[in-house]
Amino acid sequence: MIVRMKKVTLVCLASDQKSTLDSLRDLGVMHLTPVREPQSQDIDRARAHLQKAESAITILEGLKPAKGAELEDKSSLAANAAMNKVHELIHRQRAITDKLSGLNSERDLVEPFGNFDPSILTGLADKGVIVKLYSAPVKDAVEAPEGVDMFPLNAGKSSQYFALVGRSEFEFDGDEAILPERPLSAIDAAIAEASADMEEIDKELLSLTTTKDVIAASTGDLQGVVEYAVAREGMESTDRLSYLQGYCPADLLDEVRAKATDLGWGLVIDEPADDDRAPTLVRNPPWIEPIKAVFDMIDIVPGYDEIDISAVFLLFFSIFFAMLVGDAGYGLIFLVMTIAARCKFKTAPAYPFRLLGLLSFCTIGWGVITGNYFGIASIWAPLKGVRIDWLNDESNIIGLCFLLGAIHLTIAHAWNAIRVANSTKALAQLGWIALTWTMYFAARAMILDIPFPSFGNYLLTGGLVVVALFMTGLKELKTEWPNHVMLPLSVISNFVDVVSYVRLFAVGSASLAVAAAFNEMAVGNGIHSVGAGIGAALILFLGHALNIILAAMGILVHGVRLNTLEFSGHIGMQWTGVHYKPFGTAPEQTAEPKT
Repeated sequence: MIVRMKKVTLVCLASDQKSTLDSLRDLGVMHLTPVREPQSQDIDRARAHLQKAESAITILEGLKPAKGAELEDKSSLAANAAMNKVHELIHRQRAITDKLSGLNSERDLVEPFGNFDPSILTGLADKGVIVKLYSAPVKDAVEAPEGVDMFPLNAGKSSQYFALVGRSEFEFDGDEAILPERPLSAIDAAIAEASADMEEIDKELLSLTTTKDVIAASTGDLQGVVEYAVAREGMESTDRLSYLQGYCPADLLDEVRAKATDLGWGLVIDEPADDDRAPTLVRNPPWIEPIKAVFDMIDIVPGYDEIDISAVFLLFFSIFFAMLVGDAGYGLIFLVMTIAARCKFKTAPAYPFRLLGLLSFCTIGWGVITGNYFGIASIWAPLKGVRIDWLNDESNIIGLCFLLGAIHLTIAHAWNAIRVANSTKALAQLGWIALTWTMYFAARAMILDIPFPSFGNYLLTGGLVVVALFMTGLKELKTEWPNHVMLPLSVISNFVDVVSYVRLFAVGSASLAVAAAFNEMAVGNGIHSVGAGIGAALILFLGHALNIILAAMGILVHGVRLNTLEFSGHIGMQWTGVHYKPFGTAPEQTAEPKT
């Protein structure tokens, strides 16, 4: 259920601005919205500090110490000192990387001519002996100018290198190399020194990985500093008064009133206006709460003026999950992994594990009644006895998918009809229900060759007439008449949406086929040796692991989609909500206010 909000305007003395924000932060029930654009150097500094911490964590997470490496424990460092040291080392690392790049380029130019001291050539020039370095393609025949001696120095696959020595200035048609500033040995020494510095930096960075948790723990406080600065700069002030605005759950408003009485605040309490972006706080009973894990994962929240479909989402997502995975063996693996994860992460919130447990049981149940266990049919007589043979017929499963789609979309339109029960638009929603079932019968007829019922024509005609007459009120007809023009396309889209539920069959069948294929690959020809047994075990493990990963991807793509697009589209959900985040809570504590 979406909790009703109240829009609160709070007025305080300008001199009490800081104490007011401190009290609101301690109260932890107000979702603040800036009255003016919050801009200041304090905000920029706070955000830069937070970004610096997050960047340091990202850097440290990307470092993987060698197995068994002994690292100096620096976890006693303060978070600020640790993040500063990380960034200092990264800056030094980049500088040395640039230096090494330049040194290696310099070496590439000098190395073909060998190791020599350039100052000697400069000294010879002062004495009238001209020495120049050249390169030329290997295929070219090179001849020294008259009176000039040529000394070959090196030759590669494509180029040859040589020195020309003369007693006076001379010209040569070749690629003259610039005289280096130092010997090759000096360049190699500089490269070795820079490489050693780089190794020290790498070692020190690895030792700083022990501070990752310290820095991560500080990000909550840094986020709080940012939010405090934004709240302060978002207040409007005069010479004597300051005020701010925000939203508070209606059932927690008494706490704000009590605090206002104690501290002398002025309060103006209103209902959120249509053009306000009130935040959304969803509270559900324990049995619905597990679906919050899916909403958190894909980061969606209904708009404040929309509806909470958590219960329907949980019901149908559980069914879709079971059908998409479709295997009792996989469901058992999910259940064991869920129990193991819960034992390991005992302090974590319970609702994700409860969701995974529910989905695991649903998958096991579907796998049992369809007789699928790791891609093989039940071989134990009692298990065969609980299998429903009707569900092993392809046409029946496809028909069931269409039926689920029609029921799912019918719930959406029925819900809409209840919401607008006092309007003629409710009749239009009943018309859409008639059209949805017409599309169900049409899908069965077109794909499964099941005769289209005679009453289907009446459903179609009646549904079209009712939708066309009542989908738009008379007062809205001037602006919403295009909806009537698009009605034929909307009806076609309705048919497509019903048919799209066949993806449950397609993905589930594909998962079963992949599992069966790996089983055949592993043991189809029998196991006649220890090596063959090991190979078969490896194929089974890798094959089924891959299939489980593909099934998980299918759930994200298809199971979530049918709820967030098809169903949500028919019920009018746009998921444009803003998370309710009371001022003063840590970044991850956005679901419930402090009470």
